[in-house]
Amino acid sequence: MNFLSPSSSEYPHFNLLSIGRRGVGKTVFLAGSYAEMNQVSQEQDHQKIWFDCENGDDKKTLDSILDYVKRTGSYPPPTLKMTNFDFILKQKNHNKVKTLCDFSWSDIPGEYCDFTHPDFQDLVLSSHSCCVFINGEKLVKDPTYIEELEGLVKQVMAIAILVDEKAIDYGFALIITQCDRLPSGSMTRLQIEENLQFLTTRLEAANAKYQRFYSGIPIVSKNDEYYFEVNGSAAAFLWIVSELQKDSFLSRHHQSLDNSLKLDVSSLQYWLSPSPKIVWPLVGIVGTLFGLAGISLFVLNGLSDNKYDNQMVQESIQELETTIENNPNDTQSALTLVNYYLNQEQSQQAIDLLKKIIQQKPNNLENKIQLAQLYERMGETQAAESIYDGILTQNSTYFDALFNKALIRHKQGDSTAAKDLLQKAQENASSEPLKVKTQAAIKQLDLE
Repeated sequence: MNFLSPSSSEYPHFNLLSIGRRGVGKTVFLAGSYAEMNQVSQEQDHQKIWFDCENGDDKKTLDSILDYVKRTGSYPPPTLKMTNFDFILKQKNHNKVKTLCDFSWSDIPGEYCDFTHPDFQDLVLSSHSCCVFINGEKLVKDPTYIEELEGLVKQVMAIAILVDEKAIDYGFALIITQCDRLPSGSMTRLQIEENLQFLTTRLEAANAKYQRFYSGIPIVSKNDEYYFEVNGSAAAFLWIVSELQKDSFLSRHHQSLDNSLKLDVSSLQYWLSPSPKIVWPLVGIVGTLFGLAGISLFVLNGLSDNKYDNQMVQESIQELETTIENNPNDTQSALTLVNYYLNQEQSQQAIDLLKKIIQQKPNNLENKIQLAQLYERMGETQAAESIYDGILTQNSTYFDALFNKALIRHKQGDSTAAKDLLQKAQENASSEPLKVKTQAAIKQLDLE
């Protein structure tokens, strides 16, 4: 059963695959993105970008989801059947409307996301890119959640391996859902990034093109009605489509996975068999945490940040900078400013300020850990490892320094040191979740 049929129109057609367990929020993400894009199109007069449904039934289905939220103040129930949606992506520049492309998206029940399911096989082989859904709240709070995602990782990597072998332009959008249930701020992002390494390290090893997106779609009320509060939810769609459009423009024709690979689904299943086919090295520890690098100009024009909010952020930064200038020992204000810098992607400013804080409070090891993680984010692994060494000189059993240094040692090919450090980290873990996390790392890095 083929849910995704090629378009016969003059503009590109793309099929987007979605993978995720039941309850992760795929339906909410789709409806929230649709609502956001149509809200943007109504609010902007001259330049706007939005989704149009290609048929009335798709629009009715999406509107019914939004109406359910409006009436009940609750999230819609889990998807029970595969539902295909066809969208046209349009842009208006002043009075001229241009169709950029059309794309298909299938809302798939979590239990159908299995290569043995014939309909899912069809979706995989028809796809041009993939959205991978991971529950951000569970990723941070539930130490057993990574084990639950083992099947999802195998699916993603089966595709990524074949894409790499054939040098196919195929992107993975890692959509971290339910982030609104976590504390806001840079440290939460760092926690997510750290716990996401079980997947990102494998994608990097396979030279996969991927981008992270943090999604939080809470339900809020106004005038006795409920609605999704969305801000940036559609960015994943737009990144994928813009990357595909770019590739399609360069190649004049963008093939699906099936057309590019010219193989049947049994080849995919081969990579999912229990016996290991490849040992994944750990390449790269912390990637880009914030922003939407790679989104084309039309996306940036369509989803620009709210100017008022940005002005308030800049004013807050200036006030904090003045406060610290007048009182250099105000550590709390300085740490707050570090978070502002990180949220504005001003990594070097954050590093410089953290160094000053550490000079003032050299015994605060948490600040040193944050500095080392920032260095890793910028690709300065040697500087990060030097900080971890300094921390271990002060406290030889400090868990974060042992764990993070072990990952660096493994990346450098020093498996013996990595194993010793992880074993020591496990021995000194202060809680059961940390012990589980360490054991999972030992297993994933094949250091048992």
